[in-house]
Amino acid sequence: MNKNIDQLLIKVILKGDVSGTLPVFNYNYNILNKNISKGGNIYLPNEIDLTLQLFKTKDLKNKEILKKIRENFTSEEAVKNLYKEYDDKLKLTNNELIKRNLEFIINLFFTKKEDFYLDGRKFKINSLTNLTPSDKNYLKKFTSKTLLLSKSCAKNYFLETKHCSLDDDIKENCSIINIQKKLIEIYKKEEIELLKKDSSLKEIEIKEKAYNEAIKKYKKNNENDQIKKFANKIIEMHNNDISNNKQSKIKYIYDNTKGIVSDIVDKCTIENLENMLIESYKEKELKFIKKIDPTLSDDEVDKKAYKEAIEKYKKGNQNDLIKNFANEIIQKENYKNDFKKAGLNYIFNDKRGIILDSKSNLINDIIIEVDLTYSANVVSRKKIHIESGNCKTKKNFIKNLWNKLTRKNKSTNINKDKAKKWIYKKTSQGYKLELAKS
Repeated sequence: MNKNIDQLLIKVILKGDVSGTLPVFNYNYNILNKNISKGGNIYLPNEIDLTLQLFKTKDLKNKEILKKIRENFTSEEAVKNLYKEYDDKLKLTNNELIKRNLEFIINLFFTKKEDFYLDGRKFKINSLTNLTPSDKNYLKKFTSKTLLLSKSCAKNYFLETKHCSLDDDIKENCSIINIQKKLIEIYKKEEIELLKKDSSLKEIEIKEKAYNEAIKKYKKNNENDQIKKFANKIIEMHNNDISNNKQSKIKYIYDNTKGIVSDIVDKCTIENLENMLIESYKEKELKFIKKIDPTLSDDEVDKKAYKEAIEKYKKGNQNDLIKNFANEIIQKENYKNDFKKAGLNYIFNDKRGIILDSKSNLINDIIIEVDLTYSANVVSRKKIHIESGNCKTKKNFIKNLWNKLTRKNKSTNINKDKAKKWIYKKTSQGYKLELAKS
């Protein structure tokens, strides 16, 4: 790893004819600009003060000069050559130097009126705004070999609330079973209120009949949909209960295999990977044990499932089991992680866990806003053909000529109904450019 070279992670907010956000990644610029083919990622030297004068040019109007200067920053080797070339001009790294260099790089790669590609469609850059926080400390880098933070490495905790209990004075965990019981109990209470109108029925008959009707109602419709809908209602009620409690920051979600659980992430250390592997074995055992012996209580099922999971883990090669489990998580994370677009992957390290595979330190939290115009919306300006006509005097001829040359170019006005607006968003297949619905 070269301490003098950093790799950039840039978040691009799109506006104009495109709405959306490009993912944060060590900017694979050749995807977006067809003029860049060498390298792809952008690297930043932090001991050279980058200016146009350094490259002996006053502006970037010449495309060949622009291309050559850009190529200095699209490979780590090219940046190393810069250090060799300007070794007599090296400066001590500081926050202001990196900040100036970053501004130089952003203006270098995001040039006004230049082509900008999204999913193969061409846009034009109208303007650029740097939204990176002004107080950002660039000396604190997002280092390589950073541990992955993932839900897959965090143990979910059940929400415990009275809304999942048959006794309103006692809190119960919101497992699928308890949510189901509570839902049927609510149906039962509704039926009781209806049956009370029949004075011929005794109290015990009302309760028995109400329960049977509640079960019928539950089984009549899609059970999974009912539980999901009711679970989301419980989450909403729980959030209302704690709305005044500023200490509670845990978010809860509905999991169709577990119930209402905490939505948290944790570091994918070896220890957490081992715990979550055993937990995954336990989840499978829970389902199996409940099927073969439905008479067991929840606590008995839980203890027995955990014991079986530990035995299964100890029987196999534990290092191989953890490695295979980690690779399953990596495959899932790489698919949805924004680093993947830039070729940055997570790998398994048998000493630490799942880490980011990068040779360089990374500068992140860089945010820019790019205003784009879709090329198909830009109509080329028509050439004005002027003839002398029947001008009586030279003065009238010059006046008419001036009016024609200075009038607004109506050919560039776009029919609003035909102008195309695009949305760049994340889908299950990755980031996609989609035509906005009018």
